[in-house]
Amino acid sequence: MEAGKAISPTGTNDEQVLFGEISEHTVGVLKTLINNIYKPMLDKMNPEEWKMCEVDQQKEFKQTFDKFAKELIEAQESFKSNIVLDPLDDNLKNKLRDGMIKDIGTIIDFSTIFGKWQDKIKAYIDDANLERT
Repeated sequence: MEAGKAISPTGTNDEQVLFGEISEHTVGVLKTLINNIYKPMLDKMNPEEWKMCEVDQQKEFKQTFDKFAKELIEAQESFKSNIVLDPLDDNLKNKLRDGMIKDIGTIIDFSTIFGKWQDKIKAYIDDANLERT
């Protein structure tokens, strides 16, 4: 975005702001910056540093900031609980593309990877159920 150019509030997309998924690394870096650098600075600010900001506005800002800092911690934790399944290797993808779905070797290969996926999903569900009890 060009410096000094405002975002248009009238349109849904002025093609100046890009968005998408935020990676675990990005969330981790943001969490570290907010919780280890900015939050301690904010907590140590003296009343004169707030200048003309009213007490109610200070309080609201701090509460919102604290909520955001906590949500970043929770967001990073949620990345840790995602299931990561092994991807299909190129050999299996090629067999699918080439129509070798009735080949006994292909069936065994798919059975093996599906079994691994099933085991990971079951372990995840079992762990989640243990945490609830």
